[in-house]
Amino acid sequence: MDSIECPYCHKSSMPHLWHYRPFPAAVRYMKTQHICRLCGNVMYETGGSMRPIGWIYGIVFLTILSMTAALIPGGIALSLVFGLLKTALTLYVGYLLVKFIISKFK
Repeated sequence: MDSIECPYCHKSSMPHLWHYRPFPAAVRYMKTQHICRLCGNVMYETGGSMRPIGWIYGIVFLTILSMTAALIPGGIALSLVFGLLKTALTLYVGYLLVKFIISKFK
């Protein structure tokens, strides 16, 4: 591994890697912090994106939220907002899935 210039102390060092699971751990991948060995600051982070089950949980949660929002007085507008959020999230998950499938066949 090459040494990287730290954005805090501006010295070149090989980063120390610190792995941890962001909350909630069941729906997110492990995150890695790259820590400067000289000053101890986090140089940058990698990983930590949502797992596919996390996206499914989000879609289910927004679906339930949009259906129950219509039951409260004046909740029709709120139901429409949650419905739009659910649609946007579903389209984004579809985009990620297509992007993943295309990358596997290159």
